Amino acid sequence: MDLEEFKRNGYETVDRIYNYYKSLRDDPSSIAVQSDVKPGYLRGAIADAPPNRGTSFGEIQDEFRDVVLPGLNHWQHPSAFHYFPANTSFESMLSEMLISSINNPGFSWDSNPCSELELQVMDWLANLFGLQDTFHHFRRGAGGGVVQASSSESILVAVTAAREKYLHENETRDQSRLVVYASTQTHSSASKAARVLNLRIRLLEVSAETELALTGEAVARAVAEDRQNGLVPFIVVATVGTTSTGAVDSVDSVGSVARQNRLWMHIDAAWAGTHLAVPEVRDELMLAAINQYADSINIGMHKMGLVSMSTVAFFVRDLRSITDALTITPEYLRNKATDSGQVLDFKDCIIGLGRHFSSPKIYFMLKSYGVEGFREHIRRSIELGERFRQLLKSDGRFELVCKPRLSLTVFRLRGGEGSEISSVNELNRKFYSNLVAHRNELSLTHTAVNGVYCVRFVCGCPQTKEKHVDKAFHVIARVGAETVNGF
Repeated sequence: MDLEEFKRNGYETVDRIYNYYKSLRDDPSSIAVQSDVKPGYLRGAIADAPPNRGTSFGEIQDEFRDVVLPGLNHWQHPSAFHYFPANTSFESMLSEMLISSINNPGFSWDSNPCSELELQVMDWLANLFGLQDTFHHFRRGAGGGVVQASSSESILVAVTAAREKYLHENETRDQSRLVVYASTQTHSSASKAARVLNLRIRLLEVSAETELALTGEAVARAVAEDRQNGLVPFIVVATVGTTSTGAVDSVDSVGSVARQNRLWMHIDAAWAGTHLAVPEVRDELMLAAINQYADSINIGMHKMGLVSMSTVAFFVRDLRSITDALTITPEYLRNKATDSGQVLDFKDCIIGLGRHFSSPKIYFMLKSYGVEGFREHIRRSIELGERFRQLLKSDGRFELVCKPRLSLTVFRLRGGEGSEISSVNELNRKFYSNLVAHRNELSLTHTAVNGVYCVRFVCGCPQTKEKHVDKAFHVIARVGAETVNGF
């Protein structure tokens, strides 16, 4: 493809994207939310080898549309209420085009002086989310933010930094007795980080009495037990907005215990963290305790933050703790700027070396939306979640399983009087299975909360309006009635 062909095909590609989003806006029922393909659907549909001679870009796009895309689950569909949102914006799409045209790996200032943009936009985000000065680059304090590719990598970086800090302070390389703490509701990425680093992890039970939150009392008890058994606690991963239920760990009490016992405290706020932009929910999300106790926090901008994958804001109280753990500079990467100590090389803050130049996506989005526009996006998703809950409460067949959080609702069908939990669970498995049969109309996911099988409903897609929530409820209510009658 030459430059002129690029221009022509670029216009055509934008037209295709426009038509796709126009259909999502004007006629979403024409697009099934989830595909119904079976595993291996592409085998035999696409040639076993690429062509010997090139194919026109238009033909490739047609095959992609007609053969590949039928297997797509449409996360930007207004009736996608599954997992957590993975929203984007037109600003992010266009800036991604600019970024890919530059294709700069940006591992150091010397390789990409434009990486300074990341320092600026991360400070914008720190201010937007109400983080105190120590989490900013250009205010007093030793911390700041960097972009990580995922929340999983953010947690891996935090655990690595905490481990290296302990080993350095204790002049040892023996990590065999180190223990990571999290809860049974913590995202699996904490367990994966422990596995990657060959560390012990202890997942502490949580209960309905604490609204499924990890408490300082539970952490203190576990720390005392493990120390008595010769183990060494060194980090606790607390969550603000767990994946299953949106639960918020007791950041204040966990943080107090962590500080008393010299544990690093990382906050996983992959989904709920963007909601800190809205001042009225900051108390619910324990911002004051985060500012007081957190050593690091990750916030997934590619969930509710209107930028595309893979863009996670990772803030740390002391950047030196990260760079001390991850800096390795072979001779071929040495340069005057790095040696001067006046720049931050982002390779020293991540697991890999090369990295996506993601900061322009945040820059374009925030400049276009503005602070109030971003807040309106967050508030709208919360309001839609509340709308769904009010509809749900109007139907006596349903009940909430746990405290609703922001735009997330976890619910189930009620069992009959005196029903065993196993029977109610079976009813709700059947209910969810019946809902899946309507995957062309809406997409939901399920979970289990301390042995209780239930269904999750979460808003956040920018395309979702009140009418889509209402339609989803009507489908859920109808399927619920059919399930109860046929059980």
